[in-house]
Amino acid sequence: MLDTRLKILSTDQALAALKGCTVFVAYFDILSVPLLRRLAEVGRPVVAVVLDPPNPVLAARTRAELAAALACVEAVVPISEDPGPFLLELEPVNIVHWELEDAQRTARLIEHVQSLQTA
Repeated sequence: MLDTRLKILSTDQALAALKGCTVFVAYFDILSVPLLRRLAEVGRPVVAVVLDPPNPVLAARTRAELAAALACVEAVVPISEDPGPFLLELEPVNIVHWELEDAQRTARLIEHVQSLQTA
């Protein structure tokens, strides 16, 4: 069985091996069915760039490992700063930004869980 943590790359490793891919940029803070469906529609190869959300629920390494465990993800690149320079250098064929939707889904889930605790 493949250790999916091997799919987690540094920016230098990704630049050396992954030019011309499709890049999916998100927080991967909490995986949801809509996120997984949209990711599966992107096509392969997909490189997941995992950013740091404003108020993360999960640790950065955990979020990277979650993304790496997805079969449709070829590689994961955790980035704690602005991903712009990395994305320019990578020269992807497509960039899919879903940070806002990812943050909104996480916020709705947190609100839902909190409402259950007060009910």
